[in-house]
Amino acid sequence: MSSTYRAVEISSPGVFSLVERKVAVLGAGQVRIRVEACGVCHSDAGTVEGQLPGVVYPRVPGHEAIGRIEEVGRRVTTWKVGQRVGVGFFGGEDGTCETCRRGDTAYCQNPIITGVTSDGRRGTRTGSNT
Repeated sequence: MSSTYRAVEISSPGVFSLVERKVAVLGAGQVRIRVEACGVCHSDAGTVEGQLPGVVYPRVPGHEAIGRIEEVGRRVTTWKVGQRVGVGFFGGEDGTCETCRRGDTAYCQNPIITGVTSDGRRGTRTGSNT
């Protein structure tokens, strides 16, 4: 496995660059996926055009990725290297806001949204054990 990957990054609204980035170290409960295909949809256009609130640049757009698990982190028991998997739009919740603390995680006030609040399609990506 390489220590870097290439990605198309949006450095500011409407400005694309092909960049080389360092592969992130996996955290406990995460897996790394080698992306084979990725959808592009309206939220990606909003990220590229600077139309979505809260987008911090630089950002790698793209979500709805399909690929194979390349590496598993500590405490991962349900996923295995080589499995084909998909990643959706919703990447998780913060677990700390009022709605999360109430158990209403679907209404998280600070959701993780792949390609919008966290980097999306890339040579590898991390995701939850759940």
